[in-house]
Amino acid sequence: EQFSRSDKAAARSSLKLDKHKFIVLFNRYFEPVYGVNYLLDAYREFAAGKDDVMLLMLSDGTGKNDVLKFITEKGLDDKIQLIGRVPNNELPAFLNAADVYVSPSLSDGTSLSLLEAMACGTGLIVTDVPAIMEWVSSDNGLIVKKGSTEEIKRTLEEYYINRELANTHGVRNIQ
Repeated sequence: EQFSRSDKAAARSSLKLDKHKFIVLFNRYFEPVYGVNYLLDAYREFAAGKDDVMLLMLSDGTGKNDVLKFITEKGLDDKIQLIGRVPNNELPAFLNAADVYVSPSLSDGTSLSLLEAMACGTGLIVTDVPAIMEWVSSDNGLIVKKGSTEEIKRTLEEYYINRELANTHGVRNIQ
């Protein structure tokens, strides 16, 4: 019941997020296994020249200082919000506000955060990890090769250009 689709505009308003931006959400830990470095590099390239994109990072972990350093050194303070971990009861609002959930994991089991994103009807960008492939196909998300910055960038661009595809995938994820 807690993780279900709600109105995107209302979710964004409640979180004081710009209703016109393309919002990407990452909520895995800042640990090497979750591929955060690949996401950051891909997002930096994807966001270049775009004023209407935002990456929300609801995370923490041993790599937090590296992430903060990357954001500062690359001048991405206005395109990446490092929010930190949020209580589970607040997570559905963020998932509903986002256009895309991204998990560039290099290894994974059945991911609870993936299932929560699916239940909220969020578009998905995930890696070709076997446990994730049990839940995601080209019918309900975009799949990238593990460790591929270029593929993450390409899929961000694909959803950015075709936001209706993210919505279509989100509806299928709820089903």
